[in-house]
Amino acid sequence: MSDFNFNSDEECLNVSVRSVVLQPLIDTFIHKTLIHPQ
Repeated sequence: MSDFNFNSDEECLNVSVRSVVLQPLIDTFIHKTLIHPQ
């Protein structure tokens, strides 16, 4: 059970880090491609 909890916490951390890192990249991509296309 402790292993399951650890894995859940790690997964939550990964999701948080992923969202924090990817969201600005996605926003930048959308901004460059849709709002100011080259």
